[in-house]
Amino acid sequence: MQGEGAILEEMLSSAGYILETERLILREMVQGDLPALCAMLQDPEVMYAYEGPFSDAEAQAWLDGQRTRYREDGASSLT
Repeated sequence: MQGEGAILEEMLSSAGYILETERLILREMVQGDLPALCAMLQDPEVMYAYEGPFSDAEAQAWLDGQRTRYREDGASSLT
């Protein structure tokens, strides 16, 4: 199993950078981000203002949609 540092390095090397400062790196989301996204998108407290927490399939569809926007529009709905 990879350590957190190796996983982070892999995600950073496979994603396009959008913005980098001394304290922050904004980058395109990658498939490896799904577990962290699920932690947020499936949390009822985080998603209270939305229509509720996402299922696994809805979280994957959300990530797929963001990645499609990167390819087609050059940015996601979050950038």
